[in-house]
Amino acid sequence: MAVSTGIEPAIFCVTGRRVNPYTTEPFYLINSRLFKYTKNLILLSSTLLIFLIFFNYLVNLYDKTKQNKSTQLVFCDLSTPKGDGKFNVYDDIKQKLISKGVNEDEIAFIHDATNENKKKELFAKVRSGDVRVLIGSTSKMGAGTNVQQKLVAIHHLDCPWRPADLTQRNGRGIRQGNENSKIEIFTYVTERTFDAYLYQ
Repeated sequence: MAVSTGIEPAIFCVTGRRVNPYTTEPFYLINSRLFKYTKNLILLSSTLLIFLIFFNYLVNLYDKTKQNKSTQLVFCDLSTPKGDGKFNVYDDIKQKLISKGVNEDEIAFIHDATNENKKKELFAKVRSGDVRVLIGSTSKMGAGTNVQQKLVAIHHLDCPWRPADLTQRNGRGIRQGNENSKIEIFTYVTERTFDAYLYQ
């Protein structure tokens, strides 16, 4: 028998030449049938626009939920940090979030938790709201990542290979033990890319 989590997922997915990342007006909604639980699908024609919207959503939620110390997960399987000084998406996201007012101490990479003890410590910080933005890959932040207590949003910057992986990602927040009655799930897709194909 399925157990109700009591969590209402508000799922947003993106494409479209009619997106204005500089306003908070409702986006143009299309093709919601492509996603099993999706109410809103936003299609972007540019990866740059995707990141502008991503930062806008994340920072707005960060500010809006500051009093409750609510948390957000960011999933990205590509360009993970290697610690070799070369460019990677994770460090770039972190620097841009800091420049937009997110406290550096409240941003963490799952890849920095190099053993089970460090992972437990990191998860405890997310559960308490001391770390409010956790960035990681599906393999490192999927099953076993119990950080749902204060989770208000999950951001998918890319598409995992298997549909079950997307379910695992979303399951980090849509589960019992979350103090929030609603969680927002954002899926960002550039049109005419392999990610767009995978989501069909």
